[in-house]
This record gives sequence, C-alpha cells and structure tokens, in this order.
Amino acid sequence: MEMQRLMDDARTQVVEGFFIQQEMSDIQEQLKGLGMPFVSNQDYMKSMLFYGAPVKPLASDPENPSEMEERAMMEFSKLLGKKEFLKVLIQTVDNSKSSTIQKSNIASLLTVILVMERKFRYFTSVLMSLMTNTICEAADKNRLKNLFKRTETVEDKLLTNWIALAMFKFVKESVGHPLYLLYQALKIQCEKGPVDAVTGQSFLSLSFDNLLTESKEFTPLKLNVESEIGTVEVTVLDVDTITQVKEKILDAMYRQKHTKFQRAAKEVDLVIKSGMSGALILRDRDTSSQPSLGWLQLNSLSHYGINDGATVTLVTKQEQPNAGPIAYNGAAENIFSYSTQESQPLANNHEPDVEQQDDVKTYHLVQSADQEEEAQSGACSDLKRVLCFQGNQERRKIREIYLQRLVSVKNSIQDFVEEAINAMFTIREDEYVNTINNVPFALRFLFKYFDEEASRYDNSAEVAGTWKNNSLPLRFWATILSHPSFIFNMRQSQTADACVIVLNQMLDNACKSVVPKLKANSSPSRLLFNKELPHYIELIKTYYHNIAQTPALQENELKTECARIDAWETEIHFGQVAVMSP
Repeated sequence: MEMQRLMDDARTQVVEGFFIQQEMSDIQEQLKGLGMPFVSNQDYMKSMLFYGAPVKPLASDPENPSEMEERAMMEFSKLLGKKEFLKVLIQTVDNSKSSTIQKSNIASLLTVILVMERKFRYFTSVLMSLMTNTICEAADKNRLKNLFKRTETVEDKLLTNWIALAMFKFVKESVGHPLYLLYQALKIQCEKGPVDAVTGQSFLSLSFDNLLTESKEFTPLKLNVESEIGTVEVTVLDVDTITQVKEKILDAMYRQKHTKFQRAAKEVDLVIKSGMSGALILRDRDTSSQPSLGWLQLNSLSHYGINDGATVTLVTKQEQPNAGPIAYNGAAENIFSYSTQESQPLANNHEPDVEQQDDVKTYHLVQSADQEEEAQSGACSDLKRVLCFQGNQERRKIREIYLQRLVSVKNSIQDFVEEAINAMFTIREDEYVNTINNVPFALRFLFKYFDEEASRYDNSAEVAGTWKNNSLPLRFWATILSHPSFIFNMRQSQTADACVIVLNQMLDNACKSVVPKLKANSSPSRLLFNKELPHYIELIKTYYHNIAQTPALQENELKTECARIDAWETEIHFGQVAVMSP
C-alpha cells in the first residue's frame, strides 16, 4: 500500500509536466535575431588545445625580449620547418618519460606555432608521416585496432588538434545550431526541477546516478528582473539557492543580448526591491543563516520569503553587502552589456557563494552519504537527520520508482538529440543531390587516408571503421558534447553535464554497434536509448560509406582548406616566447 502511494506520487510529479517547447521556441527566435554565440577562433583554439593544461601560453610576449631570445626563436623556428627534425623531436618526446600532460602541452604548443607561421599544410604532412610509421609498427605487433583510441602521446594530441582545427568551420556552419539547442534543452529541462547546489543531484535528469530522490513540493516563481535592457520576466524555483537564481537570470538575459563574455554568478549580487526605495542583497549565506545541529542550509528564495512577481535586479558584487544603502540604477549598471574582465570558462562556476566553516557542514536539499555517517557517529546520532527541506522528515524513497523521470526527460529532448545526431552523421542534401561540399574536408582527407592505410594490412573494413570511430565521434564529438562552452559563449550546468555523459555513452554504443541488455547491475540510463540505437548504428555506418564514395580530396583543395586555417594567424594572439619556451 505504501509502495503504491509512492509510485502514484512519482507519476503525478512527472505527469504534472515539464514541457520545454515554449522556452526552446523563444531561444530559436532569439538566435534568428542575434545569431549563434560562437566563441572566437582564439578562444576555441585555447580551449580545445589546452584543455586540462596547468599552464596556458600568454597572449603576448615581454615588451622587450632580449636579442638572445629573438635569435633563439628564429633558429628554433627554422628547425621546426625541417620535416625530419620535427619528426625526430616528436618521437624523442614520445619515447621519453615525460608525463601525458607534458606531452599534450608540447603538442598543442607545436600546433600553435605552426598555425601562427601559416604552415597547416606542412603540419598535415608531418602528422600523416608520423601516423604512417605508427600504423606500420602496430601492424607488426597486431595492435591495429588499438590505434587512435587515447591521447597519451604528442602524436595522439597532434591528431586531436588537427581534427579540432579542421572541423571548426563545419561545426559553425552545420552542427553548431542543433548542438546548441540540444544542450540548452537539457539545461532548461533539468532546471525545471530542484537541483542540489552541493551534491549536484537533480530532480530531473537522464542520469540515474544523479537523480535527486528526496524532495517535496516546489513552486515556480516569476521574477521581474530590472536591467539596462528593460524588465524581463524570469522563471525560477522557490527552492533555488541565490546563486542558482543569479545563473538563471544571467542565462535569460544573455539569450536576449549576446555580449562577448557572459558574466558569472560570482561576479554579481542579487538585489530584491521592497517598496519605493528599499533594497536588500541576497546571498547563499549571510547573517540570517542559522546553523542547526552542526548543519547549515544554503539560503533559498523561500528562506527570504520571496513571492511570485517580486522585482529584483543584479548589481556588481559588493564587498560588504547590506552595510549601507544600496545605490544602483537598473538602467546604468550594464550588467548584461559587458564584463569587466574575461571570465573563466562558465563551466567552472557552479560553486555556491559561501565560505565553508570547519565546524559547520553545509547542505542545500539533501545531506550527502558521507556527511550523514559523520553526523550519526557524533553526538547527534540519536536525532533524526534533517532531510531534503527544512522541517521535512520524509523517509528515503526507493530510487527505482523514479525511473519515469528519466523517461520523461528523455522524451522531452529526443527531437533535439535526433537533430544533433543527424547533423553529425548525415551528408546534407541540396536539391536531393548529395554534394561533396557538405562533407568536411577533414573527413574526406582523413577517412580516405584511414581506408588506404588499413587496406595495406587488413582486407576488412573493420580496422578503418575503428580508427574513424576513435578519431571522430569518440574523440572530437564526445569532447564537443561534453564541453559546449568550448564553442559557445554559454554557461554549462552540472545537471546538463550529467545528462551529456549518458548521451556520450549512447554514442559509444552506436559506434561499437552495441545495444545494451538489461542486467541486474545495469544502470537504467544505459538502456534509455535502446529503441533508437539500431537506427543510430546504421546511420553512422551509412555516413562512413557515403564519405568513402566521395572523390579523393585533390591537392589544390587541401591547400585551399589549409590556407583558410592559416588565416587564423591574423586572429590568434599568442606570444612567440610564450609558445616556444613552455
């Protein structure tokens, strides 16, 4: 009886509806007027080439480099222009005991140097020569299928960089729009329900492991946000933390007025207006926050008693909030018109706006398992722990009941998944005739190379297909899906990122022609796309076959495409000393 009640509750929560058609229609209309918020070539190159690197090259050199430095750079540049020297240099580093990160960084610095010197065609020639040697060695050791699977060597990273630079034009022209809509759909859908700001668990998700199963009723609120671009209505939840509210406001405003850099939530304060002149800065944690039994809950809108229709604004971060009268002018703040500095990638700005104290454990909606164990081993072990929301002591519910949430989210974003997959793995047709111009030159060139090299050692198409999978969907597209902020000026969210992991797993299964079967220990998320997987498997195979039927890329076409990437040299700004002296 009790189990049935829980199941009925779960169905009601899903059926009450989390539809995103209207929001996505608004986004598409805004994109028509504003255009896609693509990052610059410089930012794309920095993100794709130096992701995870501890140190990135500076944008400029010292004002007065020494004569010795200038001479050394000129001589080193001449040596890099000699193919045999560059190959030996790369092979020497790969055979050294340098770490994977060091090798990756060296590969990316070499890539930057060659692009800055307008030598992408030369870069291509060197890379193909290295790969030919590697394939020959792998054939002798019967390890052909293992090639191009990881990024552990300079050569591996050079291939990754080559694909990234060569594919950016295609991304912007053909795939960017559906990818942007897919990620926005995931973000909007998941943020329609509560998201725990501390654990990252969400009420709505594609990820079974990321589901928030402890909850109670939550209420959407419409806030009237005053700004220099007018008053805009933004929908939030009464259980959202103040940082989450700021993120939703910044997202909504940014969609209406693209700027070079979208501000991060940590750069601004949320101000609630009261009466004619009253105003109060709201924070995730302030003097109104009171710990209880060693726990402190992050402040939400409900904590402050904010009602539907409240008027708010954002102001530049205040050093001492509410220390005195808040002087602001919504029309003059320019919060959404510019950023005072080049913000760090927005994917990293999820942290609540609080300072953790050693003697107080912070939570938002639910206490994490390790925190619970600590609490129950201490003086409060006989007390009922605080669950989910203040004053709410619901018991932990069986997670499997909430599988309907996974299906609900999947159904709501399926059209966007379909459009993105089709854009990635379909040759567009112009007037019902396949046009080779709709196949990225990188794939015409690289896939032909894979076919030819594989045919030298293996008569089946399986080896070449494995290389194509390892280099394109499982290397390039997986990175783009996981890091949309590499190509768009946008905020990533923990909830959407958790869903992307499920999509990448589905893509991995499609490439490997695997349809997961239900097992006792299987995650339900792995089975979400089982119905669509046979279609995606066939789609990828057909895509590879169709590319194989296109004419080989001629040398003049290759030179033209390489010259286009060489032209990035006028847009990218890295100091020569910085890239030649890592």
